[in-house]
Amino acid sequence: MQPEPDASQLNLDQLHGVTAIGGPGVSDRGHADGFNTVIDMVHSPSEWVNSPDGGPCECTPESALYITIDLGQPCEVIGVTIWHYYGNDRAYCAQKVAVSLTGEFDGEEYVAYDTGTEYGPPESPQGNAITFPAHTARYVRHWSAGSTSNPYVHFLEIDVYGV
Repeated sequence: MQPEPDASQLNLDQLHGVTAIGGPGVSDRGHADGFNTVIDMVHSPSEWVNSPDGGPCECTPESALYITIDLGQPCEVIGVTIWHYYGNDRAYCAQKVAVSLTGEFDGEEYVAYDTGTEYGPPESPQGNAITFPAHTARYVRHWSAGSTSNPYVHFLEIDVYGV
């Protein structure tokens, strides 16, 4: 983990036309905004009831669920900040962040972060910031599996930063 991207950088997920897409096994809980609740800038612990979730998942990359942010157009992406449920002392496993120009995520992507079968850092109100060299991408995907508290993943918010 690295420091959160500079505040002067653009929060790309707040641009017009950006959408969030849940992968197989991820529920939008029937929320009116669907998966877009992960880009609504609301990530308090109580939001877990409105945020996409899924599971049970084993702590393996093959079992991890994902959310994809479609920026709507190619952008220079330099980092993300991710919030999962952080209302108690927990960490999530099998986390990965990748960016892609095509959205295929089949070898053409740039993998910015990957915990493999391990747990990431403890969750916190500040989220977990991941910065990386600028890559032109339209799609940002975050995978995660269960936590140290239970075998479910709770996607509260994903901020995408760029230049």
